[in-house]
Amino acid sequence: MNKSLARVLAMLLALPVLVLTGARLEATCGGGGGGGMGGGSSSGGTSGTGSAASYSTNWTTTYEEATSKAKESHKGIMLYFEPEGSKEAHLFFRTKMMEDLSKEHLVVRFPYSKENPLRAEYKVPKDQHVIHVCDWFANSMKVFMARDSKTKFPSPTIEYLLNTIRKTVEALLKKLEGNLKSAEAKMEKGDAPEALKALGDLATLKGHEIAERAKPVIKKIEAAGLKEIEEAARIEDKKARGQALQKIKTRYKDLKSVEDRCDKEIEAATGMAPARESDTVLVRADAAETVDALLASVDWSKQAPSISERAYRALCDGLQCEIREEYEKALEFYAMAAGLDPKDSIALIYLGELYRHHLGRWSDARRTFDRVVELNNSDLAMAVALHGLGKMTIWEGNNEAGLKLFEQSLQRRPTAMCYRNLAVFWNTENDFKKAFGYATQAYNLDPNDRYNQVFYAVYLVMDGQKEKGEAMIAKAQFDPSMSYNYACYYAAKGQRELVLKYLHRHFYGYERYDDVRRFEMAEARMDINFKSYKEDPKFIELTALAAK
Repeated sequence: MNKSLARVLAMLLALPVLVLTGARLEATCGGGGGGGMGGGSSSGGTSGTGSAASYSTNWTTTYEEATSKAKESHKGIMLYFEPEGSKEAHLFFRTKMMEDLSKEHLVVRFPYSKENPLRAEYKVPKDQHVIHVCDWFANSMKVFMARDSKTKFPSPTIEYLLNTIRKTVEALLKKLEGNLKSAEAKMEKGDAPEALKALGDLATLKGHEIAERAKPVIKKIEAAGLKEIEEAARIEDKKARGQALQKIKTRYKDLKSVEDRCDKEIEAATGMAPARESDTVLVRADAAETVDALLASVDWSKQAPSISERAYRALCDGLQCEIREEYEKALEFYAMAAGLDPKDSIALIYLGELYRHHLGRWSDARRTFDRVVELNNSDLAMAVALHGLGKMTIWEGNNEAGLKLFEQSLQRRPTAMCYRNLAVFWNTENDFKKAFGYATQAYNLDPNDRYNQVFYAVYLVMDGQKEKGEAMIAKAQFDPSMSYNYACYYAAKGQRELVLKYLHRHFYGYERYDDVRRFEMAEARMDINFKSYKEDPKFIELTALAAK
């Protein structure tokens, strides 16, 4: 790590140092529970993406709550509509940029429902992730779409718009003043369709004072449109009547009352319900023009990335390095992310887990986790930090205090890692029933996680569910981080050569540092899975660096 990063990290972690005592052999918390990668999956990142997706957007509970709060502060609102069939929010909403943005602005999430009237109002396509950046009355200023999580939303643009929403709205309202005058002049001449065109976004704008002033002319336009419909409805020939009504509907486009009445009469004339443009994204012409002009005035080449962007990029780069087992490089990136934002608990848990699980630098891990506990600003980070402190406390020989920290971790937020290490602890304490229960809870928390599958397969075989365990481990893709678990699996099946093969791969293939090997080898000697190997000369030789 370079000197500047080292100084940043030293300041960040300037907390009292808790010195590790020698781990007593009677303390039990055997290996195989996993760790690293911020306490997430040990088999290749979060949801297999390899990106640091551990942040969480601060959702505003309801649309009504968002508009109520926004009116008081004149802050922007972000409306996010999930596509049909989606099981979780777009990855963008699990980034640091979005978490930080949602602390300042109001964000509402709408899981897919075709009955949601707002989907029709905002003309949301059912097969896209859709974001509407809105003013404080929820008038859409700009629309962004992504078909899947691989398609990125432009976070700098969205952030810029939300931070300049007042300026954007003021520019739009100034333009709409001219629209209103033009519409009133055309209406005085009796040209309702042209008056509607002149109104532009005022025909659908909500809440603003100018929208209230536009209501009289809108009512006159509406009356003219309804009168045209009445006249067209008297046409005896159904085909000609339908065609006349369709023309009226086109001329009075976006005036909902007239469109609805036209649709009713067209259906009566043709016997068929006319198609509505509910699957076309709502784009307000005046708002779009104003926003595009604003964005065009920004020299993006001179816009420095925000701290959120830089910190998140550093964290993602660190995770990629950790996946490639380039731990020193990962340390630099994680330290940079934590230094850029000293209150970012998520960056700290990635850093702390790297210290604890991969580097064996437990005094640094303790200081990092203690900082997370001091900040206490993320349930996930608190859960990972408390688990890490609990794991090390058990290693020091204080089982009761360590288990209490595990319990606190689960209370803040259940994690598969904590459940797995509880399973390991109670298995080594000869309470298999309790161990199997925790292993099951870990698996149920994320059945698609490969590490969970391999871990649970071992416990299934030990429970006598041999076929189910074999099927599960056959389904999971092998990863070097699973080598210890494979050794446990073959120990349960009594296959000595494979046990020794995978333990050797774990200690000398997956692990990189003797500080970690000492702990891991001591855990193997304590692990009940390898009880029958304690006198085996090859096993003793393989675990020769075991910490005392």
